[in-house]
Amino acid sequence: MSFFELLTQTATIQEQHASNVGGAVQKTWTDRLSAPARLVANGGSMRKGAETLEKYTRGDFTLFLGYHPEVTEKMRAVIEGIVYANKITTTWSFSLIK
Repeated sequence: MSFFELLTQTATIQEQHASNVGGAVQKTWTDRLSAPARLVANGGSMRKGAETLEKYTRGDFTLFLGYHPEVTEKMRAVIEGIVYANKITTTWSFSLIK
């Protein structure tokens, strides 16, 4: 079985844009690309917390994608309607955002 045959899910990679609306900065996420992917839980437990008034559930995952040099650590992935935000700047390890 090849690497690409293991990519059984689809990840929508999104990037954040900021715009000035009436003097206030408004941030929105827009789709950058949709690609075959595989999200794997790395073990451990999920924990809930709050960060700057945003509720989240944290877990340790690895997202496998094909070669996409345009994907950066500032982007996030949406898989099966669930948002995963990259919290580590040097690897593609994701935290689950609910």
